[in-house]
Amino acid sequence: MGNIGLGIGDDLRFPDFALTLRNRGAEVLTFPAGGETQLEKDQWEILIRSRAIDNQCFVVAAGQSGRNTSTLFHSLVVDPEGRVLATTSHGTGVITVEIDLDMLKRVREGVN
Repeated sequence: MGNIGLGIGDDLRFPDFALTLRNRGAEVLTFPAGGETQLEKDQWEILIRSRAIDNQCFVVAAGQSGRNTSTLFHSLVVDPEGRVLATTSHGTGVITVEIDLDMLKRVREGVN
């Protein structure tokens, strides 16, 4: 799977946090959803894709839903070039993706 760096949803707004994880060896960044406003929901995927591109990392973002949370963010996995590999769209579900660390290496080396 590679080296994993864990943040929280609000950490998406701080590019330096993700950069610190990447500089410490992270290849996959993970962020569970956090937030309750429509603006945060609208920016969720944009911020996830931005952190993937900025840091040349895979990003796994887990949405939350349920009785004890008012957030309904969707889950998604994004590759280091900002492409969405899998998503639950909106609502609950399970997604699986194979993380291609060779692809990550090519992206970081600037090889297409």
